[in-house]
Amino acid sequence: AGVLHRVEHGDTLWGSSQAYGVSLAALREANPGLDPKRLAVCETVLVPGVARANVSRQASAISLVWPTRGQISSHYGWRNGRMHYGLDIAAPVGTAVVAAAPGRVVSTAWNGGYGHTVTLEHPGNVQTIYAHCSKYLVKPGAEVKRGQAIARVGNTGNSTGPHLHFEVRIAGRPQNPIRFLP
Repeated sequence: AGVLHRVEHGDTLWGSSQAYGVSLAALREANPGLDPKRLAVCETVLVPGVARANVSRQASAISLVWPTRGQISSHYGWRNGRMHYGLDIAAPVGTAVVAAAPGRVVSTAWNGGYGHTVTLEHPGNVQTIYAHCSKYLVKPGAEVKRGQAIARVGNTGNSTGPHLHFEVRIAGRPQNPIRFLP
């Protein structure tokens, strides 16, 4: 028993194993002949031992809005030999960054390569992370509404130009944000 996962841009077998909480070996065993280095968009992967209800519950717990206006400059997935755990949205410095869902501000802090970062906590053990910000508009502990301005786009930390790096994590595991955006 298990669920079928439809491969999306940026998905990897390793990322899927982390997202569903199953071992890479179990995924390979359940999908003989699958080349993990050549996953194709829209291809299906059997994820063994996961109940559809668990997956639906996680996905339904997250209904996000776009965190800023701009162009996607880098997708979730492997980039230059390293895993890129978020979605980069290029926008001018100072563009509003909004809460993708209602929640509580966990932190507003410098986070190394992520630069100035806002982390929000949402129901269902979900976190959203907003990195490379130029300015914070909220403080830790504050409750925020979906669409509320929380920061401004910046170019801080390890950044190749002004953009928002946006991550979604469920139980600490990175997810492809595109799966939850309209």
